[in-house]
Amino acid sequence: MGQGRRDGFREFAAGRSGHLYRSACLLTSGDTHLAEDLVQETLGRMYLLWGRISRIDNPPAYAQTVLVRAFLTHQRRRSAGERPVGEFPEPGAAPPARGGPQRRRGGARGGRGGRAPPPRPRAARGAPWAAGGARTPPRPAAPAGGGADPALRLTLLEALGRLAPKDRAVLVLRFWEDRSVEETADAMNSSSAAVRTRTTRALARLRDQLGGSLTEFADL
Repeated sequence: MGQGRRDGFREFAAGRSGHLYRSACLLTSGDTHLAEDLVQETLGRMYLLWGRISRIDNPPAYAQTVLVRAFLTHQRRRSAGERPVGEFPEPGAAPPARGGPQRRRGGARGGRGGRAPPPRPRAARGAPWAAGGARTPPRPAAPAGGGADPALRLTLLEALGRLAPKDRAVLVLRFWEDRSVEETADAMNSSSAAVRTRTTRALARLRDQLGGSLTEFADL
């Protein structure tokens, strides 16, 4: 990959990482360590494709698709004993430094006291994010919605966390990412009819948990 392409990727990563991180936090219902892993994995895959980026009509939308698929793959593989916990990042906050026990694991994997060290980033090791061999992508920019009520964000995350992963993904894509039914179906490797059915069901469950209207949560 030429220097111009590498510079283009660095600009893309710097501009999109905050948005991807915010979406990942919604998908993971506030597990900021996992959200950071997913963003790193997404940017790693985008880097590998960057030499052929001219063939992709909408790179930001494609990156969002990569993120959602990475999340769903992780959910399929996740140990049944792992329970994400955490809080939605405050507006303007970068992903947390590793070292805090923000994810709990049960069973034999949890070690002493049922805890395990924070997970190792999947895409950070040796990923050529920038010239000079930097190991991690640019830190996310401040997410939108700086005036949002932290209590509302926490309520939303708790409600999303009670939904099935695919229900969460379809709501994030349809309503927070404003993707069409067809685009959502493509991102989730599903049919348009299945997306419509899942959207209706997931919205009903979310409304039940949030007390009816979702308007006040739309910009969180």
